[in-house]
Amino acid sequence: HTAYRRQRQMCIRDRDISQTELQQIMKNDKQVILLDVRTEEEFEEGHIPNAVNIPHKELEARLAELTGAKNTQVVIYCRSGRRAEVAREVLVKNGFNELDHLSGDFNEWSSNNLPIIKVK
Repeated sequence: HTAYRRQRQMCIRDRDISQTELQQIMKNDKQVILLDVRTEEEFEEGHIPNAVNIPHKELEARLAELTGAKNTQVVIYCRSGRRAEVAREVLVKNGFNELDHLSGDFNEWSSNNLPIIKVK
């Protein structure tokens, strides 16, 4: 009973972080997983440096790729926010508890001319 109660009381951090906050995190080399949940094609056309791409529709099946990250800060983004919300729900359901959403997502990042990696 006690372990179950303790688990239910664990605080899940779930907030929006600004583009500036993410840049500070990246600059300080803080351990963070930057999760891009757009399609592989969108990711290849341009993504934030060091982002990991797991499309939101594949996230549940590919959770093993995030093994060991349940207590690590995970910053989720997509193009405009809808898919990031779906991905956040999957991660919460699977025990991830340090989740942040990048405010403005990739649209704002690219319109602010911030660093982008292009594969194509």
